Amino acid sequence: MDLSLEAAVQKIIYGQTNFENFSGQLMLQNGKLALQQTQIGLAGATIRVEAEYAPVNLRKATFSFSLKADSFDVKRAYNEVPMFREMATSAEKTEGLVSVDYELQGRLNDKMEPVYPSIKGKGALKLERVKVNGLKLFGAVSQATGRDSINNPDLKAVVMKSTIANNIITIERTKMKVFGFRPRIEGQTSLDGRLNLRFRLGLPPLGILGIPMTITGTSENPEVTIRKGKEGEELEEEVDVEEQ
Repeated sequence: MDLSLEAAVQKIIYGQTNFENFSGQLMLQNGKLALQQTQIGLAGATIRVEAEYAPVNLRKATFSFSLKADSFDVKRAYNEVPMFREMATSAEKTEGLVSVDYELQGRLNDKMEPVYPSIKGKGALKLERVKVNGLKLFGAVSQATGRDSINNPDLKAVVMKSTIANNIITIERTKMKVFGFRPRIEGQTSLDGRLNLRFRLGLPPLGILGIPMTITGTSENPEVTIRKGKEGEELEEEVDVEEQ
């Protein structure tokens, strides 16, 4: 079947996720389903999507998509979108507005669930205006350095670029400003919550002098050591066995 149509759907339910006001071009060709020039409502935000779904057999399929969303409510997305909850666990302690521009591809299992070690991607997350409450990572840094103002920070216009492969999210160097301090973070987190981050707390007024730290452990139990990170401390990757 070779099919192309303009589609408009008021509501789509996929597992525990509710989509609204879908509109765009749907194409079916050579057994592949593609979405082009698509807009869809999710967690109160309008998301622009390009996507492709290709069944391999009755138990496996591949997918790829790119999405752009401006000024969506991170708390609402965490509560309403299971995949966002799995891939951005720190959002549980966050409220405010973020924008995202990201590309992902990977494999689905026989329950139409994403197989996380198979996911590869890259993109950027912009914290437009965000309040972080009770995030254990910032709490651990605050306790290790004796700077209470680092705990529960307000963040504005922070752009975090990252890549995803083999169950590991690699975060590029990201700079912030918090009450005169200039924190900087980079490194790795895994989709199951393991941490290997390099953190530098730039001191007022300009952040030229700073305190280097390494953050390991997990997102639930971060361990902060005041020292520079070392090469060879990368998190162990989890390769997609099915892909091999």
